[in-house]
Amino acid sequence: NGVFSFDSLTIWIGTPDEGLCKFNVKEQTFRNYKIVNDYSASSVRNSVFSMTKDRNGNLWIGTRYELFKFNELTETFTAQTICSGDSLSSGDYEISNIYEDKRGILWLAIFNYGLVKFEPGTGEFCRYKNDPSNEYSLRMNSVSSAYEDRTGVFWVGTFWAGLHKYDRRKSKFMYFTPVVDENNMSRNVESLFKDSS
Repeated sequence: NGVFSFDSLTIWIGTPDEGLCKFNVKEQTFRNYKIVNDYSASSVRNSVFSMTKDRNGNLWIGTRYELFKFNELTETFTAQTICSGDSLSSGDYEISNIYEDKRGILWLAIFNYGLVKFEPGTGEFCRYKNDPSNEYSLRMNSVSSAYEDRTGVFWVGTFWAGLHKYDRRKSKFMYFTPVVDENNMSRNVESLFKDSS
């Protein structure tokens, strides 16, 4: 599902049903890590959609329903509960992007669920979702990507609802309407990247 490189010696690969794969560039070898070995849930829980390495060297893995922290020394995964009482397990979701901001907070872009702020130090989650009665909420819950620019402005990409700019102080989302083609494909913002300018 994705290839991630956090240094020049290792390439991490997220697979659609076999968990996490580590490629050693120097030795040209692969090592596979299954998140769960329970075959009844294997294909779902071993499907890796996103990954990031935080400032403390922790590897965070996003699957269809869960966020995992991977310990490279013990080679073990620890599941993190997302928004207890509002479980992901009952719907068709995927953690499509994990972004660490300047404060060390993780932002999870979750398809069909919204944007989730996770503080690793406290384990606290905060969900941002569409609220039809609030014009400053997300337009849709189909969040695909998140990014903080150098001025602290937070940008959120969505499927079918374009680009959002999040004002943290006011807790408001502003929506940017793209030019729409006949298939609505131009409303999809699947990833965000900062260039040299």
